[in-house]
Amino acid sequence: MSYNRKARDGTYVDSNIAPQLGKMNSVPWMNFEIMISSYSVVKNVDLFAVVGVAYDLGNDGKPAEDHIHSTGTWIPSYYW
Repeated sequence: MSYNRKARDGTYVDSNIAPQLGKMNSVPWMNFEIMISSYSVVKNVDLFAVVGVAYDLGNDGKPAEDHIHSTGTWIPSYYW
């Protein structure tokens, strides 16, 4: 698949997000994206990535304070 604006715009939608802490997004996730993108190019295949999230919740049913964004968005503890 080659890059085009229509393909890119199709991925920038709310249903295609998994909020991340900066320490997760800055290196580990970037490395993962580079790895699967390179694999796709080398093997000449299209890939469909499915990501899931999970939360460590406290007794109050909410994540730890450092996993709640200033907007109120919960940041997952785990990704699969």
